[in-house]
Amino acid sequence: MDYTIGEMETLRSGNEQKIAEIQRINSQLNKALECIFQRMGDLALGSFDKEFSALKNRRFYFLNNLYFVSAKFKK
Repeated sequence: MDYTIGEMETLRSGNEQKIAEIQRINSQLNKALECIFQRMGDLALGSFDKEFSALKNRRFYFLNNLYFVSAKFKK
């Protein structure tokens, strides 16, 4: 196909607009994904912190009970 210089400029301008729009949408999607991953990470860390605290509490009660049981057997 043969295009005139004016038609080439029009096509290039249209392509540049499409590229700019795609880049803008891509940037927005990347920001949205970053927010989602950040939130997922925060939730995972929050969940981990809760589980870790629960494990520490269970360990504490287990060791206390073990101490009291062993103290009873020593008497």
